[in-house]
Amino acid sequence: MLRLMTTDYEKRYQELKETHQLEYEYPPSLKHFLENDVIDHTKIDLSKELQILELGCGAGTLFNDNYENPKVTSIDVSPTALEYAREKTKNKNVIFLQGEWGGDFPYLTENSFDFAIDAHCLHCLIDKEKRVKALEQAYQAIKPGGWLGLEHMVSHSGMEFEPPYQFTGDVLYYAGEPQKFIPHSIEIEEEIKSVGFEIRYLRVFETLKIIPVSGRNTPLRSDPDLLRLLCTKV
Repeated sequence: MLRLMTTDYEKRYQELKETHQLEYEYPPSLKHFLENDVIDHTKIDLSKELQILELGCGAGTLFNDNYENPKVTSIDVSPTALEYAREKTKNKNVIFLQGEWGGDFPYLTENSFDFAIDAHCLHCLIDKEKRVKALEQAYQAIKPGGWLGLEHMVSHSGMEFEPPYQFTGDVLYYAGEPQKFIPHSIEIEEEIKSVGFEIRYLRVFETLKIIPVSGRNTPLRSDPDLLRLLCTKV
């Protein structure tokens, strides 16, 4: 039986902590996106004192090294992950807040961030209402003229998954539990536009993949394609 429920990320992080497996390594593709596509297409200068919002940071931050001037607010739902992130993060300009993007979000002053980045969280939100709410929360937090950047898994006809993984209705399940939302790129585009963002850059990379399953480090051609998107609040 397939169940559309929220994955308990706090439980996952607690289990990792108890088994001494809790660690953080930023997604290499996301770092590349930040340092190349974002700079090329938004002209954001990460050497300045920007206000940056990191959404779904997990147990660390993309901005730990080489970002001395931006003021970064990093948000995640898991207290255990955030405790680890605070212990390991050297950059004193990063603050961590507990809250659920798309749910019980921490209070943030509206129109206060120059740039927000989705740290591979949006495709973990299975329910459409929650995804739209998450995008609305980001829109409210970003300044007029500010930017949201994200990478997202998108589907293609050659995707394959081995049991106990099962893909149906744009959702990847593991043993009946929902794991990732993997739609066609058009659906992501429509959701972004529905909350008021204007898309300025969207590209699907058929040769770049996001690994959707745990326990594997090598991407396969059958993995979801990588979408990169930059949109602005007008």
